[in-house]
Amino acid sequence: MTGSATVGFNGSPAGMTTVRWVAREAAARHLPVVLLHSWTTQPLDVSALPQEARSNRP
Repeated sequence: MTGSATVGFNGSPAGMTTVRWVAREAAARHLPVVLLHSWTTQPLDVSALPQEARSNRP
């Protein structure tokens, strides 16, 4: 199997549970883990994003 197990982490207790689960699954499959964590000090101004980025539709 190739690739990686990728998980986003927001710092919450539920997020930590998810990270542990992904780590176990990745180890069982001999895959590296990619952990994504981001934050901002300012709220996201959604109105400044292009319309395509604001839409959930393909």
